[in-house]
Amino acid sequence: MRLPTIITACALTTACTATKPTFYPAARMPDTVLIQPQSGSVRLQERVKPYPVGRYIDPNNGQIMHESHTVYRVESPARWSLSGGDRCISTAPSNRAQGPKNSDTTCAKDELLMEVNRQKAVTRTVVQSSEAVSSKLAALAATLEENRKASGTSLELRQQLEETKKRLERLEHESREIRETTRSASRPATAEW
Repeated sequence: MRLPTIITACALTTACTATKPTFYPAARMPDTVLIQPQSGSVRLQERVKPYPVGRYIDPNNGQIMHESHTVYRVESPARWSLSGGDRCISTAPSNRAQGPKNSDTTCAKDELLMEVNRQKAVTRTVVQSSEAVSSKLAALAATLEENRKASGTSLELRQQLEETKKRLERLEHESREIRETTRSASRPATAEW
């Protein structure tokens, strides 16, 4: 019985006094971008940045050690190039006879014309929407005014109905009094025994 207890105690103390694994940092690489965007292109490529990682023990499982390696992270995804660049791609017809000197100004004029036309279309849409809202607002105001008039008329009719009820009650009361007085006057006086 003593032997298993001693073996267990030795195993536990050995596990507790074990040294923690040491981390060996990897040599730091300079921050470089592996993929450079091409100047003058319409679409920029993604930027990937390397991160060197040294040896380390897996935090979820102490029985696993990771060897030093490089982790690559996408810093910025592929996107459209919005820079002016040297090139101008225009869908509008251009005059090639003018030569390279005027091609930049023609291209800028074409882009400006396209933007002005787009803005005009947006303005037209906004004006049409505004007119539709204005007409609906005018119809709503007219309906509101009709409701106010109807409410006023309804109030007047209610007051007239109350006055008519009061007059009718007063007339019925007077009619009862007149009937009672005529009945009492038409009865003969009888002797009481």
